[in-house]
Amino acid sequence: MVPDNIAKINKQKKIRIFKLLGLLCTIIVFNWKLLNLNLNDLVFFALYLISFFVLSYNLIVAFLSVKPWYEYVITCFFIIRNSEEFNILIATIFQIFFSTLKFLIFFTISIGAIHTLIIFKL
Repeated sequence: MVPDNIAKINKQKKIRIFKLLGLLCTIIVFNWKLLNLNLNDLVFFALYLISFFVLSYNLIVAFLSVKPWYEYVITCFFIIRNSEEFNILIATIFQIFFSTLKFLIFFTISIGAIHTLIIFKL
């Protein structure tokens, strides 16, 4: 669930075109050898840059979507404040969530680095 201000931004035509263009650029960047495209280095760099901006936009939207949920859980409006069992449960959930998030971040960074090395043939 996305906050209302982000939902309004996502409904704009400019943002939808930007996301569609980024998706097409990402598909071309990942499959340019399969599509038998002989791309100029400058064109390829521009496609890669647009893909990067769309990925950054999606990560920022994801962060801004998770942030209210995180603040809601931290303020503990939904639990009994003096209950030890609920605090242990919340701590365990956060530990699992953040360890999984840490693994996914490092996995994504390593896959991105490998992808960059393959593309630029380093």
